[in-house]
Amino acid sequence: MPYNGPMGYSVWIAPAAAFSRINGVYCAHMEIANACFYAYSEDEYFGWNDAHQNDARALAEKFIQRFHRVCELGSGSDWAYAGWFADLLAKLEEHPDKLPDIDLTDFTDLEPEKMTCLSLRRIPGAGPDITSGDVLFPLPPIPA
Repeated sequence: MPYNGPMGYSVWIAPAAAFSRINGVYCAHMEIANACFYAYSEDEYFGWNDAHQNDARALAEKFIQRFHRVCELGSGSDWAYAGWFADLLAKLEEHPDKLPDIDLTDFTDLEPEKMTCLSLRRIPGAGPDITSGDVLFPLPPIPA
């Protein structure tokens, strides 16, 4: 679940069971095992002070070791979500100044399940301002 909150840009990573069955980008059940990355932590991914020099593979290995429950609950294949995520990454390559953001402040009654699409927004620190305005992207498929 990507969002720009009071602590800055964050991404919550959780198994499919934690996400809404109406809006697959909204983590409706935070009590289920999850991990959060805060952009302000820079190269101290997930608050780890031993990851400064790690490449992607080493970071993935640490994630599996340190967030074992998230990985255990999220194991298996979800080809529909993987395809959606690949499309999202391609769209982000087209718009390098944007990041996905559900922006909970958009919902005065905190009803993100009423979202109809995911906004890709310019978030401070996301890169140079290249394109103006939000880019709308479909919500992910709901797991069966």
